[in-house]
Order: sequence, then C-alpha cells, then structure tokens
Amino acid sequence: MRKFSNILFVSFSLVFLAACTKETVIEKQAAPKDIRTSIQTVESDSCERRNCIQIQKNSFDKMFLLIASGRTSGLTPQWYDLKPQIVSFSKWGGEVALLAENYNSIYKEIRSQHLIQSFSVVAEDEASVTVDLGHGLSSFAVESSYDIESPEVPWAPDGSFDSLPVADSFIQNMNIEGSEYFEFDQIAKVIKSVTVAGPDGKPMNQDKEESIGMNIQIRPYLKSAKFLVKEADVSKRVGFFVTKVATSEQSTTYKNLIAKWDISDEKGPITVRITSSVPKEYLEAVKEGALYWNKVFQKEIFVLETEVDPNEGTKFRSITIRWVPWLDAGAAYAIQQSDPLTGEILRAQVFIPSAFTRIGSADQVNLNDGVPAVVGAIRCDWSSRRSNFDAELLNAPVARRTMLAQDSVRSTVAHEVGHAIGLRHNFAASFSGRVAGKEIQKASRTFLRDDKNQGLPVATSVMDYLSGLDNFLLSRYIKNRALDYDVMAMKWAYTEGDSHLNEKVSLYCSDEHIGVAGKQGYKIYGCEQFDNSGNVIERNFLSALKDKENFVSTLFVSILGRLFPPEKPNFKAPIKEVLKGTEPWIQYAPSSIDVTGLMLRKVIDSKGKTMPSFISLGLAKSGAYYLALEESDSEFFDKLKLDLDQAGGYSNNLSSMILDRSGILNLNWVESQLQDLMAQPYFKKGVTLGGRPYELTEEDQKQIHEFFLDVSKKNNVESLLAKIKNIIPFTNAGSSNNSKSGAWLRKDLLTQQDPEKLRDLYISVLSSVEFEMKFGNGLVKSAIVQKSAVNELESQLLSSILSTEMMQFSMDLAKAQVIEFQKEKINKSLKLIDPSFSLAAPAEWENWPQNLLRDNLVDQNTADYFQAEIGILKSLVQNPEKEDVLK
Repeated sequence: MRKFSNILFVSFSLVFLAACTKETVIEKQAAPKDIRTSIQTVESDSCERRNCIQIQKNSFDKMFLLIASGRTSGLTPQWYDLKPQIVSFSKWGGEVALLAENYNSIYKEIRSQHLIQSFSVVAEDEASVTVDLGHGLSSFAVESSYDIESPEVPWAPDGSFDSLPVADSFIQNMNIEGSEYFEFDQIAKVIKSVTVAGPDGKPMNQDKEESIGMNIQIRPYLKSAKFLVKEADVSKRVGFFVTKVATSEQSTTYKNLIAKWDISDEKGPITVRITSSVPKEYLEAVKEGALYWNKVFQKEIFVLETEVDPNEGTKFRSITIRWVPWLDAGAAYAIQQSDPLTGEILRAQVFIPSAFTRIGSADQVNLNDGVPAVVGAIRCDWSSRRSNFDAELLNAPVARRTMLAQDSVRSTVAHEVGHAIGLRHNFAASFSGRVAGKEIQKASRTFLRDDKNQGLPVATSVMDYLSGLDNFLLSRYIKNRALDYDVMAMKWAYTEGDSHLNEKVSLYCSDEHIGVAGKQGYKIYGCEQFDNSGNVIERNFLSALKDKENFVSTLFVSILGRLFPPEKPNFKAPIKEVLKGTEPWIQYAPSSIDVTGLMLRKVIDSKGKTMPSFISLGLAKSGAYYLALEESDSEFFDKLKLDLDQAGGYSNNLSSMILDRSGILNLNWVESQLQDLMAQPYFKKGVTLGGRPYELTEEDQKQIHEFFLDVSKKNNVESLLAKIKNIIPFTNAGSSNNSKSGAWLRKDLLTQQDPEKLRDLYISVLSSVEFEMKFGNGLVKSAIVQKSAVNELESQLLSSILSTEMMQFSMDLAKAQVIEFQKEKINKSLKLIDPSFSLAAPAEWENWPQNLLRDNLVDQNTADYFQAEIGILKSLVQNPEKEDVLK
C-alpha cells in the first residue's frame, strides 16, 4: 500500500494452503478443464430455495480452486479478498462435502483435509447428484493471499485457522461463466467478537455484526506447465511476496515461493481493467502508471481495458484498477490472489482513492520557485504592467495543478500495480538513487513551468515511499523510462539463477527489516520511509533551508486554499476559522532535526558501553545486532562520514537551523518574509494554486498580517534553540546520580574547521540583537550595544557544542575565544558608563548590575541587560551540568 502524503502500505497475514504437494496427487486428481463437464446449475422443484447445482460423479475427489472475494458494507466499503483454496467434492449417503485439501502436512502417507461445508443431496442419478447450496457458505477461512519472508512457521500445527462465522446469508446470483468457472454471490451477516470496557471498567467480550457481499468462484485447478516456480532470494537483494510451501518431513522449515504472473506466450497478456469511475482528467495518468511495467519488461505484458463497471468482480489474469472517491483516505492499496501451491498470481485489484489528487501547500510552493500563486500569472497577469486578468492564463493554473495531481496518480498506480505483480516495498530505492540533492532542488524551480520536464530518477524503484518533490520528479521520469531496480527484479524473477541480482544497481530493504530493527532499538540508515535521496543528511540540510525560506509562502497558500476552496467556487470560509486551523503549523520545525541524531552515539549503561541508534542495512540484514557498535559497523560509519562531508559538515547542519544563508542570525526572518509577501499584488487578489480567483478584503489582509506577527513571536531564536537541543551532544557524567546516560559525537565526524565554525555560530548568537542602553547621571545618555539572542539557560544548552569532552579534539581554544568575546562585549558597555569600569574576578561579576543600579548609573532595563549578559558569561566559564540544562 501507499500511505497518503504519498504514504503507501500493504497488509500481510499467514498463508493457509502452502504446499508440500506431490505432483501425482494433483495430476491424477485434476478436474476437467471445462467446468461445465463437472458442475451445472439446475432448476428443480426439490430445491427449496432454487439454489441447486448438479455435480457429475466423475468429478468427485477431483481438484478445484475455490477463490472468494468480498466487499464490506460500512461507511467506506472495501474489498475483502481471501486466499484461494484447493478443494474437492466428496459424497457419502445423502450429503456432499466441500473439502479443502491440506497440503500443509509434511508427509503424504496420511491424507489431510479440512471440511468447509456439507450440502444436502436433493436428487441423484447414475451420473450426477444435485445438491442444494441453501444459504451459501456458513463460514469463511480468514486468510490473506499475501505473505512475506518471515521466520515464523505460517500454519498452526493442528491445522486450525481463523474463521469468519456467518450468522445468516442470502444467495443473490448463481451461474456458470462460459467454460471457466461456476460462481455464486451471497450477502452474509457475520458476527465478530470484540473486547470492550464493561460497566465496571473491566474488559468484556461483545458481539458485533456486519454484512459482507461475497463472490465465490469454483474452477478447475489447472497448473501451468511452463510456469517457472522460483524461491525467494535468501540473500535479501530483492523482495517479492511469497507463498510458503511446507518441506517434506520437516515441520519447522519451508520454502518461500515468490508471487508472480505467468507471462508465457501461451497464456497471453494480462489485462489491466480500469473502471469507469476514474475521472477523465486522470485516466491517462492511470494508464501510464499501469503500462510503466511494460517498459520494465520491455514487452507488452499488460493490455488495457477501460470503462469497466465498478461493481464487476475481478477476472482471472487481470488487474482491476478501482478509483475510490475518498478525499480523506489514508492509503491506496493492492490485493492479489495466488495459486497456493506455486505462487502464480491469478488475479489482483488496485484501489486508488481520490485523496492522491490533493497536493500539499509546501509542495506547490516548492515547485513554484517559492511563489504562493499561480504559475505564469505572477509574471504576466499580476505584474505592474497589467491589471486585468486574461481568461486563458486564468485557466492555466488549473491545468498546472491538475498536472501535479496526475503525476501523483501516475506514480501511485505504478506503485500499487507493482504490488499486484508481486513486488514488496523497497525503502532503499531512494538511498540507491544517484541524483544529488542540489540537482533535485534545482529541478524544482522550473518544474511547473516546463511542460516537457522529463523528471529525474531520484530512486531506483517505484516501490519506495517518496514525498513531495521527489515523487513528482520520479513520476514524470517513469512516463518514458524504467527504473533500475524494477528491471533487475523482473529479470531475476522470470529467469533461473541469480545472475541478474546486483546491489550496485540498487539496495533492497522492506517493512520487516525496519520492523525488526525497530524492536531492537535501531533505525536503518538509508532505509526509512520518505527518507528521500541517496545522501539523507545533505537532503535534509537543503530541505531545512528551503522550508524556512518558504515558510510564510507555504502558510499563505494553505490559508488561501482553505479560505477559497476550489471545489466550492461560490464559497468563502470564515477567515477566523481558517487562521485558527493554521495554528498547528505556525512553528517552524527544521526537518534536519530528524537525522542529526545519526551523528551521536549514546551511552546506555553505567559501564559506558555505547550503541548507535542507527545501523547499516548490511548489519540489519545479517541480524547481528550485538555487533552494532561504532567500531564494528564500518559500512554505516563510512557512509555517514561521506554523506556528512558532502553536506558540509556538522557545524553547517547546526547553523542552518539558526542562521540564514548569509550566516546572519535574523530574529525577524518571519517579519521579513511577511513584508515581501505584503508587497506583492497577490497578497490582495489573484488566483489560488488550486485554480480559483480570490480577492482579500482589507479586514482579511489585516487579520492575516496580525496572524503572521503572532507567528513570528513563536519562531524566534529561543524557539529554534529549544527545537535543536536533541542534536547537541550532552553528558550527565559526574552528576549527583552518577548516571552515564547521554550522547557524544561520533569520533572522526568533525573536521579541523568545525571548532571555528561552531565558535562563530555561538558568537553570532551572542551579538545579534541591538539594545538601547540608558546610563550616566540622570540617565541622559544612551547608546546602542550588542545583546545576546539567548538567555542564561539557553546559553548553557548551546554551550554544549563547545564542550571539549564531546569532540575528538580539543575545543578549548574555541570556547576560550567565545568567553573572551562575551567578556569584551560586556566591558565595552561598562566603559561607556565609565572608562575605568572593567570586569575583574568572576566572584564580583554578579555584583555589577545591582551596584550600577544602586548608584543611579543605569536604569532598570540596562541593569537587567547586564544581569543577563553576565549570567551567560558565567554559564560559559563554569560549564554547568548538562543534565539540569536539558530538563
């Protein structure tokens, strides 16, 4: 599945009918290919409900395939496909049993079967029996067709499985479809037991009922003669869904057979059936997403069928793409049903909610070169040279916005069809990409204005989770080209051996790798959802800067989009409600905070044993988590150091959150962006990036202006410092509780230039604010002096970056220079009052503010200024415990 905000997921469950099958069992008991020679629907007065079928006696104990697919009936109906079962009919006395063959058993000497249900015989002759299906099936084995390469044995030793009991049901349809299969539809009322809180607050069981519309098909089991059964790659270089197959005489081992289609010429192409519910403006994108896989195979594996009735079920050798008009859906998803003995995919479905046509404000601003208005119009309609809107250009923004939505749909469809042909997620695909972060951001500046933009291969597969810009660039790229991992995976799947696997083409990492590592307390470097780019650190540095530069523009786009929703052309939302809804996003949170923990190693016990929170993909796949030490995981450390060097180093990362691109600490950066915004014509009227014309009243403009002024108060340096405390190394060593927990920078990550850069960063924070000092007899004199942007507590926090014990080389000189700067700054201010004044022994420092105030040499504000600056100086000299600072 793909999660929304380009978020994708797939749900997995145990496999029921894995196979230790012997070829002789299937071949000797294979049902005739034409279903009509085995089963017929009949009209009989003996059938109380007219739900009778006639079964030929020579079909008893022959192998059929039962495949069930259902639809739930809730607020958001969804399909409910179950794992296919190999079944047979058996008669004794006046009943016929429908039996599921249990090929989970590890030895052939004892035949093992499950009873699905028995039916009454209502008529019989020499060649056939007629049975009454009654209400249909009274229970369903609840098992998904998806399975993954998990170490757990997928079946219960006693042969039991989860069941969905049917309390009541009604057969709605029953027929023979050509020569292929017999089917019937039943709507079933099922009972589910859930645990709820009782009147006394204790847990209690409670039954709940719902209805599920089930389609049940029974067709002859026909094994493909030329289908190449292939086991999963044990080295984990490529990932497919699997069918688990029991191993003869071994109860704890099994084979993982990959799920894939039979693409032999005899079988012909697979039909991609697109339902008529797909809006016309997205139909081409859906087609392109599906046919991307023909580029991967380099032949016509898939053919299209459009205008399919959305209520039709799924056909064999087809992938049905269903459009779900669900704007607040959380995910797209795919399901497939496979042969339980071989892994051959028989049919599949893809579900695309309309939520994927919604484009976020940040994406639109980033792709529009930071401008919160329509592409083209700002440079034409809204320039000072023209005051009237041109109708053609007014329509253009809608097309541009639709183009982005089409890109989103195309990549989502390609991703979900990838699941439908067997592929697992590959969250290392972006990590394997070879496009630099700066190249990606450069491409964004003209993306919306260039219809011929070919995109970029920012990942090696469509099976990764990509966000925003990366998703659009990749989606545009796959219109014309295939991606390396996808090509490699398919070549490997459809040929014998492993010659096509090459980790230099692409690494592979999926959900279970992340899950297992997470349980051990780790993250895998390069294998996280939405960790765009091959250099995660560089990309986050750049994103942090871009997010800050576009902060006001992004919020303004969000405000306009909700104030003037494009789907309601005559509606304007209340401005107060829109601004209130924007409040959760008013604090700037640099994205690089998420990855800077990579640079730290943490002490986890009183003996000082260290363990990193990140490990390499190679170590994660090996499972040797006990080796996860800095010295042992050289793959991770070498890559981390390379990425950090390319990104400009630790100090640059830290500075990017505090300083602007020119290296200046600007406390008024929100106000500066606001002034730029208000100076533009589109602050008053224009066309939203959603394509709707708007005009802001003077009251609207006033409230937006006041809102952003409030935003600026919540985004000053104090707030930023609070947000970055997690990336500053600290230690509690030597504190009263003798705790050794804390974090140090990994050795060898800093360069010889970093101490100077960190020193300059600290000095910029200590000198970035102007303060008017009142002093002299009668307080008639005044002067502008430098003031720190932080208070004493925040200075203690920031001083951690100057701590010698955190670095692999001495920071003493850099820290001494910062102390000298702060002391000299205070002395300059003191000498303005009296040239003879100067800080002497530290023990006397704290007396200065009160003495100056007592002698009427300064006013209270100036005394407070000296108090704060001397407090910061003391914090630097004393190097207080970080434990207290970080509370």
